[in-house]
Amino acid sequence: MSTKTSLKAMAADPADAQVKKTDLWKVDPRRLTEVDGFNLRDYDDPDVIAQIEAFADAYANGRYVPPLIVWVDDAGNISPIEGHLRRRGALLAIERGHDLPFVECVSFKGNDAERIEVMLRSADGLQLKPLNTAMGYLRLQRKGYSNAEIAAKVGRTVARVEQLLLLATANTDVHALVKQGRVSADGAIEAVRVYGEEAGEHLLKVLESGGKATRQAVRGAGLPPKVAECVTHAVGALFNQKSKLLESIARWEKDGMRKGQTIEVDAELLHALKEAHDAIDAMRQKRAERDAARAEKGNQKDLDL
Repeated sequence: MSTKTSLKAMAADPADAQVKKTDLWKVDPRRLTEVDGFNLRDYDDPDVIAQIEAFADAYANGRYVPPLIVWVDDAGNISPIEGHLRRRGALLAIERGHDLPFVECVSFKGNDAERIEVMLRSADGLQLKPLNTAMGYLRLQRKGYSNAEIAAKVGRTVARVEQLLLLATANTDVHALVKQGRVSADGAIEAVRVYGEEAGEHLLKVLESGGKATRQAVRGAGLPPKVAECVTHAVGALFNQKSKLLESIARWEKDGMRKGQTIEVDAELLHALKEAHDAIDAMRQKRAERDAARAEKGNQKDLDL
């Protein structure tokens, strides 16, 4: 005869060290209060609104919704650190007349920085937008976390953390373009890296010209691998440590860099540099012809219409 067991029975068994009970609390969702500014969500974002609606529907129809993670401050306020959209979904279900006396909550113990970490990692099942994530990383940085520590806490690379911190500290005009969806986060990051304080102005020019403010559009088309290799080889050979050119430049700088003074350059090195220049010039000409062909094709379509 088989006997049924349960997690409760396993946790109560002192001989079973592999199953333990944790505290799961039932809290009236109307008792939960948000800490102003803690959550990084934009509640006007259509994706966020849709997620709140989905939670409201789940609560209204008795479907499973994961517990919220909450913390209690010294004044007795119970606030979510993970589950802000679930809280709003529960309140919306109640507002629509559904009986929802409690939601399940797990109590969190940790400091203010750890609460931010939890919020960044979980995000209610809806991934935070890059700008929101960037602002979260900035919060952690201002609490003394290094970029490497932030990367380890949130499971991202240090390079990506550095990129998003650059976005977080960009001017408000750049933030506005990203929030409006007119500029991608990576396009904004590249613009800030290249143009600094003038990034927003440059992005607007790209948009006004009818282009898309992507990373490539901001940075400009790069050199093809073969051309880049040609340039690198030529410049490397020209300024090789064994080259007499470096010695001549050093003497010229030491003597005061007189205007009109000449420096002897090995003809073979100069020829290699000319070949690199010719390769770049040919590439530019090819791209110009391609762009002109595309423009002509676009004009022809307009005429056909």
